[in-house]
Amino acid sequence: MASPLSYLADALVVLGVFVMTVGVYGAIRMPDAYTKLHSMSKAVFLGVISFCASSLVTGDPAIICRAVLISAFLVVT
Repeated sequence: MASPLSYLADALVVLGVFVMTVGVYGAIRMPDAYTKLHSMSKAVFLGVISFCASSLVTGDPAIICRAVLISAFLVVT
């Protein structure tokens, strides 16, 4: 029997994939290069943060440390 936290992690991964897919749609749909870059960068940022949040749910300290570092580097860049 899977724990409720594993379902939460799965839902966050699906959310991240959905957000990144919407970003790809925005890249196809937007008229010029600047708006395409804007839509893709926001989607990738939100998608990766969702993936990092799903790794935080695991409870493994090594994975949590990596997720925090990835999130910090994304915020800085």
